[in-house]
Amino acid sequence: MADKHRNALSKGYEIEGYRIETVLGSGGFGITYRALEIEIGRKVAIKEYLPSGLATRDSRRQSVEPLSDSDRKGFEFGLERFRQEAKILVNFRHPNIVSVLRYFSGNGTAYLVMDYEAGESLYAILARDETLSEDEIREILFPLLDGLEQIHEAGFLHRDIKPGNIYIRKDGSPVLLDFGSARYALGEKSQSLTSIVTKGYAPFEQYTSRGNQGPWSDIYALGAVLYRAAVGVRPPESPDRMIDDRFIPAGEAVRGPYSDTLLSAIDSALRIDPKARPQSVADWRAMLETPKPAGSAAGEPVVVSPVSPPAQSAGARASSGKAPAWRAGLISAALVFAIAGGGIWGWSKYQASRDRAAQLATELAARVKAEAAEKTRLEAARIQAEQKRRREAEAKLQAEAKRQVEAKRQVEARRQAEIDRRVTEANRQAGIRRQAQIKRQAEIKRQAEEAVKRRAAA
Repeated sequence: MADKHRNALSKGYEIEGYRIETVLGSGGFGITYRALEIEIGRKVAIKEYLPSGLATRDSRRQSVEPLSDSDRKGFEFGLERFRQEAKILVNFRHPNIVSVLRYFSGNGTAYLVMDYEAGESLYAILARDETLSEDEIREILFPLLDGLEQIHEAGFLHRDIKPGNIYIRKDGSPVLLDFGSARYALGEKSQSLTSIVTKGYAPFEQYTSRGNQGPWSDIYALGAVLYRAAVGVRPPESPDRMIDDRFIPAGEAVRGPYSDTLLSAIDSALRIDPKARPQSVADWRAMLETPKPAGSAAGEPVVVSPVSPPAQSAGARASSGKAPAWRAGLISAALVFAIAGGGIWGWSKYQASRDRAAQLATELAARVKAEAAEKTRLEAARIQAEQKRRREAEAKLQAEAKRQVEAKRQVEARRQAEIDRRVTEANRQAGIRRQAQIKRQAEIKRQAEEAVKRRAAA
């Protein structure tokens, strides 16, 4: 453990009645341990304030100390915010928000003691399964909304909602971990906000110290989590969206297994403008619970009722007194003409109305067909893009595997060449030694023969 986390407390270290067992995780703000509460044998999680950019641990005394005098002010500011956050969290009691049991000071820093939750993070689940069904998403979402609403009502924000901070217990219930308010405050103080936000999940207002943050900020982050769970990828970083928004809404990215209600709620939560998002958990919950009415994008089909032909006139009133025969015939002819003319006009209007209705119906059918074709095209494009992405990923993996094989082959070739070089060099040195030995023996023989000659001459 000490090798992987050089600033971590060692296994077996005891503090305030707790014995450190292992490191659960570490980051730029601190280290989280699994520990045993010695008195009652209960497993807990302990979070230690240790900002790696500002402090380190004295291995001899185990105390946490600022890296330099210039870092002391920032370290103490973050420590105070860590304590303030602990005082707030220790009062929260919700089954889907991690329970903070106590906090204490020691080793020159501070510690949060929390319930230890056995299970698996949503990050690990999505890394394995890629996406979740709508039922699975809703089973996770609504309990978290209840807990988040309680946090917001207390005037507090989470500020770091992401798959890694959502834990799924063994019974399937979710729990929200690791609040980021103190960490955010330290980043704001040190003007390094981009180093403490989570890419793809943090709204734009968290990238600036003057951003208007509120419940809508946590809603954006949770909406990004849902997008990742449904679409399979996290949204683009919010600052990139401000420059060139290439974000594909969930309503366009996926269809079929997810309802329009869920997809529309996700897209509402992920609007860049904070004012355009749901402003509270209650607002967003209402969107998630209210079914979106079915119908085309243009609205419900328009139905036009044809105009009925007007009723024919009942005739002119009889005049008082007796009219001459020619006058009666003229009146009858005029009446017949009037009736016929009115009927022709009414029938023409009826025909025009019916033709207009047929035209509207044709236009509507064409529009619906065009929209269906466009959706099919978009879905086909999405599938092709996904297939292309997978092919590229597979090709990349194959290329990487090939590169590694080639690298191993080259290493092996270099190693064999080195062995061959050493063998050749050893043989050469042995040959040199043999030649030297032969020369020495020849010289000894020559000297012996000369000595014999000298003795013979004497």
